[in-house]
Amino acid sequence: MDSIMSFNKSLKNFWVTSVFAFVIFICGIPELMSTPLPQDYPLVPLDEKNEDSDHIVSEWFGTYANKPNMQDFSKKEYLDFFETETPVGKSFFLLKNPKYFKGRKQDILEQSEIAYLLHDAKSVDDPLYPYALAELTKFLEGNDNKKIANDVRELLLYKGSSCPQNEMIKTVIADDFSSYTDTQKEKILGYIKKNPFTGSREALFSYLVRNLESDETIDFKKSVELFAKKEGVKGISMPWWEDDSSSAKLHDSELWTLKEEIILKKNKQRECDTAKKLLFDDLPFWVKDVDKFIKIARLTAKCQIPRKLDDRIGFWTELEVPLESLMPRQGKGFALLEQAKAYYHIDDFSSAIKVTEKILTDPMFSRFIKARAKYLQASIEENQNNFDAAMKHFEEYVQTYPGFEEHKDALRKLVLIYAESEKWGEMKKPLDAIVEIEDGVPEDLRGEDDLGFALFWHGRRALFLGQIEEAKVFFSRLSKELYSTFYGAMGHFLFEELSGKKMALEPNYNPDFKMTNLTKDTSDIEKEVFVRAEKLLSLGLTQEAVCEINQWEIKDKDYEKILLKTMVLNAAGRWLSAIKSYMTLPRSFRNRLPSGFEKIIFPKRFSEEVEQFAAKADLDPYLIYALIRQESVFNPMATSPAGALGVMQIMPKTALAISKKMKVKEARGRSSIAKKLRKSSNTLYEPEINIELGIEYMRRLIEIYQEPVYVLASYNAGEGKVKQWVKNFAQADMLTFIERIPYAETRTYVKLVLRNYFYYKRIYAGKELILPHLSFIKKSIIAEN
Repeated sequence: MDSIMSFNKSLKNFWVTSVFAFVIFICGIPELMSTPLPQDYPLVPLDEKNEDSDHIVSEWFGTYANKPNMQDFSKKEYLDFFETETPVGKSFFLLKNPKYFKGRKQDILEQSEIAYLLHDAKSVDDPLYPYALAELTKFLEGNDNKKIANDVRELLLYKGSSCPQNEMIKTVIADDFSSYTDTQKEKILGYIKKNPFTGSREALFSYLVRNLESDETIDFKKSVELFAKKEGVKGISMPWWEDDSSSAKLHDSELWTLKEEIILKKNKQRECDTAKKLLFDDLPFWVKDVDKFIKIARLTAKCQIPRKLDDRIGFWTELEVPLESLMPRQGKGFALLEQAKAYYHIDDFSSAIKVTEKILTDPMFSRFIKARAKYLQASIEENQNNFDAAMKHFEEYVQTYPGFEEHKDALRKLVLIYAESEKWGEMKKPLDAIVEIEDGVPEDLRGEDDLGFALFWHGRRALFLGQIEEAKVFFSRLSKELYSTFYGAMGHFLFEELSGKKMALEPNYNPDFKMTNLTKDTSDIEKEVFVRAEKLLSLGLTQEAVCEINQWEIKDKDYEKILLKTMVLNAAGRWLSAIKSYMTLPRSFRNRLPSGFEKIIFPKRFSEEVEQFAAKADLDPYLIYALIRQESVFNPMATSPAGALGVMQIMPKTALAISKKMKVKEARGRSSIAKKLRKSSNTLYEPEINIELGIEYMRRLIEIYQEPVYVLASYNAGEGKVKQWVKNFAQADMLTFIERIPYAETRTYVKLVLRNYFYYKRIYAGKELILPHLSFIKKSIIAEN
């Protein structure tokens, strides 16, 4: 990050990490420190590994994941399922699809199941009870039984802890709420108050407030205000409530936000000069929040890029004096740094170097500014393949500025330069430094990418020097401690190559894990919600199941609840949400779960389409799964900010160009794919078409580049950029090339798709464990030995 704020944040994080590590050292935290790390457990040959998951977990996913929606059942399936249901479940089935049952609609009301639903006290405990009541209410209203419908609605609203009850409250509020008496309105407010989940209460209360009119009675307004104060509800606009505070003077923070919004709006509208004037005209104001000023200044500077980068240089030149007045020891230096970056971006490297030298030789600037200048200077030389000069600058950086923000990045750059120069022995010192930093903090605070990089390149160094057993130690630790990461996957791959046998993906430890223990610390109402979500999943009602589990209020350290919610999201096919949820779990918790849970990170869908078109293009289907997982996580409706659409995130122009060359006609004489795309780019939301076009595009890229790294980089950043990088980094082998990709997004993308490829192949391919798209690693490393 390029602002003073990032420095302050880094300094704060340094002290927090240090204090936390000290507390652990003095007091000890059994959960983090008493249990051996995964690296302390052995990897075992694949054929000796126990079952891949706790059997209860396997049974759970087998019961609830990927179930067909009950609305898609055939009549026979529907009636067969009906027979296995509880009385409440039968009522729900009757009401959900009355066409499948004999007799007139009115006869349904005489069914014994519905009588049970209304009158038996035990029916309230059934997970489908609120859903059955909601269906019964709709049925009654549709048959003009409004009085009975109101009675049923009262039953539904009374408890207030399920999604149908929340939706019913919204329906009541939206249904001519202004005509209700105060008593009726107070009753609805009472239902909201009874909701046991804070988030649901606030959402319903916000909905109520938005639907109130200005002529509400004073008594009800007071009830609403009291509820808002009691709950501590903030951020809800109540224009119908007369409140003198609305005309109160804005706080500084609100003024900053307002000014920022105006300037950002002008930048977005390409009114760069106006945005710049707004920023410069009120400089004294920004003294109160320099970090905010820096942030907005950088955004305003970017407005100049589409016109001329020279304007960006001029922008920061004008800010030298103002910034110096705001920050005497580093303001002007910060402006000079931004100038140097602008010169760098227009390939004026000599001017960029001159500006960094100016910073480094001026005694007035702080060490922070000088550290950034030295790092930029080294990076410019490295990017131009001036390895001797870059090496000298990075070595000076790590010696002069230990612990600064880019210290580990400088160590990594040194490693890559030593590799390019084949100075394998000299790589040990910076690699040891990274490992020492990461091993010095608890497992959950370690930087996975930095530690993975250091362990992998340590193994590569050892291999080059002929130290096979030492290399295996590094690759083995990677495999066990950092599985599901890029370097964890690459380390595992090489460990197997050196060992000559396939190994289990995770270390062979036996944690004391029971599925039933996950709910032991949940409240009764939370258990009720989870059971309801399970029941809905079993009927394929995934949207309803997700709605239920999203009601849970989960704190940062509620790891069991996070895992349960993740399981529901995964089983419901909300894979991106499930991945995000699972990745919030700390490594120390994930490492103590049975094998198999990491599959949550690697879902799989559209097998028929992928297998068919991959075979036609002679591509490995697991590379396609790996790419789709990173592009859209199998969401056919995914849309990127740049306009890429569908499962494989294809730009409409690219899709049209590919389709014209394919000349593929669809079945039954319908129009070609190209004709459909000309009519509407929404055609790319159709998974079959999107996957066919995406795979054809991949085939063409492989024809051009051969190397999977170049193919993936092209898919993400475009062919023009990759051709430029290949030319610039001609000396680099594939592993070094990946690390030197200038775009952080593309660099990360390539790593993650290759990681996905390894794990998809290992998890889903069965005995077919050949990984042709990782052969470049053997060429780069095994060949060296």
